[in-house]
Amino acid sequence: MVDRVAEFLVARCRLLSLVCLLSTAVPLYYLKDARIDNSIEVWLGKKSTAYTQYHRFLNKYGNEEFIAIAGSAEDPLSNSCLALQRKLAERLRRVESVDNVLDIADIANLLSQARPDFKSILRQNDFFRNLLLGADGKTFGLIVWLKRIDNPAARRIAVEKIESVVKEVAGGKMNLHLAGTPLLNVALDNGSRNAARRFLPIALVVSLGFLTVALRSWRAVLAVVLAVAVTTFWTLGIMILLGKTLNMVTVALGGTLRETIRPVFLSNLTTAVGFGSLMISDMQPVVDFGIFAAVGMLLSFLLNFTIVPGVLSILHATRESVRLVNSHWTAAIGQAMVGRRRLVLLLTGIVIIISIGLTTKAKAESNVLKFFPGSSKISRDYQFIGKNLTGFYTVELDASTESQNGSKLLKAIDQLSKRLAKLPEVAKVINYRNLAMSLAEIPRPAIVPAQVARENPLKPMLQKYQRIQDGRISLRMSVLIRAMSSKDFYKLLDSIKQETKQQIGGLSKYTITGVVPLLNAAQISLINTQIRSFGIACTIILILIALFMKSVRAMLAAILPNIVPILLLFAMMVLLNVPFDAATVMIASVAIGIAADDTIHFLSHFRVEKQQGKDMVDAVRSTYQKVGRAITFTSVVASAGFMILVLAEFKPIQYFGIFGSLTMVTAWIGDVFILPACVASLNLWK
Repeated sequence: MVDRVAEFLVARCRLLSLVCLLSTAVPLYYLKDARIDNSIEVWLGKKSTAYTQYHRFLNKYGNEEFIAIAGSAEDPLSNSCLALQRKLAERLRRVESVDNVLDIADIANLLSQARPDFKSILRQNDFFRNLLLGADGKTFGLIVWLKRIDNPAARRIAVEKIESVVKEVAGGKMNLHLAGTPLLNVALDNGSRNAARRFLPIALVVSLGFLTVALRSWRAVLAVVLAVAVTTFWTLGIMILLGKTLNMVTVALGGTLRETIRPVFLSNLTTAVGFGSLMISDMQPVVDFGIFAAVGMLLSFLLNFTIVPGVLSILHATRESVRLVNSHWTAAIGQAMVGRRRLVLLLTGIVIIISIGLTTKAKAESNVLKFFPGSSKISRDYQFIGKNLTGFYTVELDASTESQNGSKLLKAIDQLSKRLAKLPEVAKVINYRNLAMSLAEIPRPAIVPAQVARENPLKPMLQKYQRIQDGRISLRMSVLIRAMSSKDFYKLLDSIKQETKQQIGGLSKYTITGVVPLLNAAQISLINTQIRSFGIACTIILILIALFMKSVRAMLAAILPNIVPILLLFAMMVLLNVPFDAATVMIASVAIGIAADDTIHFLSHFRVEKQQGKDMVDAVRSTYQKVGRAITFTSVVASAGFMILVLAEFKPIQYFGIFGSLTMVTAWIGDVFILPACVASLNLWK
């Protein structure tokens, strides 16, 4: 079968290469429709309970996304500062995607008509503190609620318009800070777009450099580059054709035929399995990355065996034009490891035990704000608003009961709000009762009730916190939370659930949703994805090795060299206090797929050497003389490829690059130091 495939490729290699190159016009046509979407919702599976509850909540109450705008002044309630706030609010209300703007200026204007001491009254009002007025007496803010936006392009336009209005109104005279999940989503989109533009030329230059050193032939370099380009375009084109969007994860995609088809196919297949195992994730971007990276690996096999031979044939490249060296210094290392196999296995066992112990302390991080460097503007703005004004992450409660029990539920939610407001992580709790009473609690002589009812600027917000339908009343409570680690989010959410059950559990049916529950669901998904995808990838890859090598012992020999690098990866992450997140969660599955390639190449050549009658030491030495250079070079190239990702704007992608690179190095150590000891201990193909 292999011989017939090889003969077919040789006979028609020129035609096949031209067809493949010309076919690139198809994916290039679809690349113009590429979209980027990093909204928080896309990181959850649409079948998850958290996703379902969140969208049910949105359908009932409308969008809960908001942008907090904050500034600082000696007197936030001075005429000049109030005028700026009023002007800013008026301009923001004209933005098409803005649903409502809550500001202190309109309230101050209403109150000042009756009380000269309105500033003191507003500062003492509990509802406005930590929402529109900071506890420091100098910070003021506006809350801009957006209409529901499902299109990432529309969200970006909305955010850009809001930022433009803020910049224009401030006029360089005042530094205003912005925070909110729409800003995070747009910042992630922009970072992904910038990363795509930055990585492509750098990756191209690095690849050309390594290929030139390795192949020493411009014809061979050109053939490989064309194969890689066609593979990349087709992979991205298929993604876009199927309606998938790019994000900060997917943007990181990037002898004779008879002698090479079998091991190369197996190595591509195991790498594809490593990527493909990510399909079990609940996070759609991770699923997309796994699927299309796996597709890309299989396309790579097909296109490399059609384009490369065809282009070399067209350019009349001779066999001597690509210089191959059948000797390498790894042969001496392999021979030494065979002689010291017991010591090698003992040290390997110690490393495994220590690594497993450290791995149990691994943690996950799903707080999107942690993706950005602390020095970035968005991080500084979030820090300012969280410290001086209010929170920007939400936990939303939706409670419903029969209309006749509405007053009891209203009081219970108000009591719950007061209890939750005492938690140090909570900046503000908003519900129907405290919203409706925010101005009513101001001394009666200040404003007559009729005027309050007619002019109350908070009245439009009341509609967002109560729904009456089919004899049932639904009440909403919003808990605004400052930035914190995912671990603290989880503890806080548990506290909110316990308090809610205690206060209203017997009065109504309720659900708890919002950004914080979404983040916690993402955190759980991260851990599950890492464990399940790695287990699936590892099992399938080892079975494939056993089948293709027709040897269970070959599978056993491959276990330690490929497991140790992954355990070392987890241990290094723990020692360096790096959590699992949206990108690092994929490293183990991806790394084992790539690392297994070199193991497969070694075993394929080693079997041939043993079949020629060589003893163990000679077979190992001869194998490394032939494949040692290739194993070392591919490890260096893979490591360098991962390291390019440190130029990304996002920490998860940077960590993915750093630890992916380190894993390639440890995988090389496993194949050069541990694999010979395993092969000799099992007396493989004796």
